[in-house]
Amino acid sequence: MNRIPISTVEAVPPLVRIILTQAMRRRANGGITPFTFTAHLVRLEKEELNPKGLQLVSRALSGDRTRFVIKETASGAVRDILEFAADGTLEPV
Repeated sequence: MNRIPISTVEAVPPLVRIILTQAMRRRANGGITPFTFTAHLVRLEKEELNPKGLQLVSRALSGDRTRFVIKETASGAVRDILEFAADGTLEPV
C-alpha cells in the first residue's frame, strides 16, 4: 500500500496574511517607504515563517501587481498565494 506523506510543516499563521495586507496597503498609499516595507517582509519571514519551516517569495507582476508565495522550505510545496493590486488591495488568486 502506498502511503501519502504527511507534511510536518505547520500551517501558515493567520498573522502572516494580516501583516502582508497591511504592509501592502500602507506602501500603496505612501504610508511607509520601500525600505520600511522590505524591513517588514524580512522580519515577517524571520520571526513568523522560518521557525515554521516556511519561506516567503515575492514576484512583481504586470500592472504593478505583486504576488507573494509562501512555500515549505524543505520541499518547496506552496502553502499559500496572495496577490495584490497596485493600490494594495488583495485580489483573488
